[in-house]
Amino acid sequence: MIASTRWAAGLSLAALFVMLLPANIYDAVADVSFANGESATPLWQRIPEQILYIAVVLWVARSADSTPVRRLLTASRRPRQASTEGAPSWN
Repeated sequence: MIASTRWAAGLSLAALFVMLLPANIYDAVADVSFANGESATPLWQRIPEQILYIAVVLWVARSADSTPVRRLLTASRRPRQASTEGAPSWN
């Protein structure tokens, strides 16, 4: 929602989804049920759903290329151009 934090928030949320995946696998394998007694979704449904969430979050975060944080990080990766001012001439 806030463009200036979209990139950092998206990457953080994707990392959270990745870290929650083992807990989701455990809940499905151990057949943990909800407090009201309903059973949780099966494992074959949880993993693709988790991958979908991660993909959507990364897709939205990638659309934030114009944010100040993203510009700062991409600028630090670009090779710096040498200044020609005051450089000796090799002609």
